[in-house]
Amino acid sequence: LEVSQQAAADHRLAVDLEALPAGAHRVTVLLALPVGVGGPVRFGAVPAPFVAVTGLDGTEIATFTLTDLDAESAVSALELYRRQDAWKVRAVGQGYAGGLADMLADQGVTDPAALAGSIQEAVTRGLAR
Repeated sequence: LEVSQQAAADHRLAVDLEALPAGAHRVTVLLALPVGVGGPVRFGAVPAPFVAVTGLDGTEIATFTLTDLDAESAVSALELYRRQDAWKVRAVGQGYAGGLADMLADQGVTDPAALAGSIQEAVTRGLAR
């Protein structure tokens, strides 16, 4: 997973699926609003997030607009999953009003509150630059 400085400004990320270990079968794209930085605190207060999946050559593979979000501050946007040696895209759009920690817990992350806190701290430091 790579998020360059310019890509982060454009809210883009690149995933090299061929570089993933053979045992990796799923990549989930999670979105969360930063807490306590003066921005919106729920997705209902911003335009519906739009997600596009493209090939390395820029060819559009799939698009998805996350609708019907209101009190949610975190959302599982989409999954890239391996099936019979081919990667596929699944739109998810599952929102979490309980925030990043609740979403991470649902993903099976050990100690989701600690990870959510670390992520939030890194985001806050990045926004303070």
